[in-house]
Amino acid sequence: MGPELSLAVVGVVLAGPGIAVAFGDFGTYVVKRIQTIKNAPDLIIQLQKVGRAICDGRLRSCIDIAEHAFSLEDLDPALHADLVRGLEQMREELLNIDTLLRRLVEEDGSIRRAKLMLPPRWTWRIDAKRIIKKFDKIQNNFQLTITIAEARHRSLSVPGPLPMTKFKPRLKPDGEADYTILEENSHLWQGWAEVRDEKGQAISTRVFVERTEIPNAETPNVAGRLTKHQQDTGILKCLGYSQDEELHLVFQVPEGFGDASTLRQTILQSPSSEQGPGGGHALEHRIRLAHIISESLLFVHNADFVHKNIRLDTILLLRPESASSPDQTRSLVSAKAYLTYWTMLRKMTDLSSRRGDLSWLRGIYQHPQRQGLQPQQRYHIGHDIYSLGVCLLEIGLWETLSVTKGETDALLVDVHDSYDVSEQTMSELYRNMALSQQLIGSDEIDSIDALTEPATVKKVLVAIAQHALPQRLGTEYAKIVLACLTSLEGGLGEEISDLDFAQNSTAVALRFKLLVVEALANMY
Repeated sequence: MGPELSLAVVGVVLAGPGIAVAFGDFGTYVVKRIQTIKNAPDLIIQLQKVGRAICDGRLRSCIDIAEHAFSLEDLDPALHADLVRGLEQMREELLNIDTLLRRLVEEDGSIRRAKLMLPPRWTWRIDAKRIIKKFDKIQNNFQLTITIAEARHRSLSVPGPLPMTKFKPRLKPDGEADYTILEENSHLWQGWAEVRDEKGQAISTRVFVERTEIPNAETPNVAGRLTKHQQDTGILKCLGYSQDEELHLVFQVPEGFGDASTLRQTILQSPSSEQGPGGGHALEHRIRLAHIISESLLFVHNADFVHKNIRLDTILLLRPESASSPDQTRSLVSAKAYLTYWTMLRKMTDLSSRRGDLSWLRGIYQHPQRQGLQPQQRYHIGHDIYSLGVCLLEIGLWETLSVTKGETDALLVDVHDSYDVSEQTMSELYRNMALSQQLIGSDEIDSIDALTEPATVKKVLVAIAQHALPQRLGTEYAKIVLACLTSLEGGLGEEISDLDFAQNSTAVALRFKLLVVEALANMY
């Protein structure tokens, strides 16, 4: 990028007209500039993807949308600021590419080997890798901001009810349906089925079947909402719904992925220990997992929904079919995470029934305001964020908060957890923290009622995040978890008020994106 174009980049009015064309020109220039370099190392050639993304990729479309958004009189100020921030970050990386190329490339367009080897020239590798990695994150974050903008300024009408899917389970020789339960007492079944494609032709595909508690009249509406999410957004592609003895939703298994387990089962199968903290999973892999689950919640929010059921056992992990060894099969490196259990899916503007959940196993994931027979507040996105915080805490600790009691009342990890409430109790870490914080008496250490009293649960979880989590996954991760657990008490910043959770979803989404989604992305 020559001096004149560099000045053009610096001088662009980022919230003004013409920014899409300007950035497109900059991207094209970067691509052509690198193509003319003689003997360019592979790492320099890889920088072309930055230019391509800006001039003709998905990012160019996002910049077009941003330019249109800036012309709207009612554009939310926080959204305006976040869009400008993303464009500023892109501009900075364009200038960094310009600086790097000017350091390395001779006037004749070649790169002398000496320039690649002599200090401080050798740092170009570090700079190039940093630019590529940082730009990927900038691009992803900007696209998330665009989804928030689109949600704010589109018609949020709910799709019409979906007709019953022409779904037929593939039969085994004995005549039984060819699908099996994912885990004991799971809400998910997996197997093969015959479905109709968009052209009406019958095809055989792998599916997950979700047994649902949704009232019969609501099932077509829920299925219709879920079918909108065809892209990879942490929501499985819904093929519709079907009915035999009971109603169920049908989801397609992503191509190339097969091995499936809930997040709870994954943690139980590789528990944390002194020899293998984090179940032997690398820190960055656990952080990546936390990041993609948080992104999934943001997509649910941007679709104007609340989930109401975020727990370890409703988060599904899928791994590539190509995994050739047990270690690869249980690895988190290439795992994809999906939210499931859509029994309580609700549009944010719909009225909540204020129906509580009596099961303490589910209650530990619910904010105190949402527990009991008559919860204090109608459900909103802040309650989903709290539930996410509980899951992020368990990911950081790499242990479940509830565990199975053994015959001698010792706490054991049971990979075939039956979820019999009488056989469950809170973990040793949880019980000891509750006792040390004087939230229970020594005579209540085995009282599940005392341990799971709603206000007590939240205080114990916050204490664990403050005192135990930093030792497991660091202070920055602990701050993110605390932001979620205290989101309704100012954890997302003083910019967010109680009223915002009910009336200003854009402000909440932007703060959640900045303090949770982006913060996690920057950690790995």
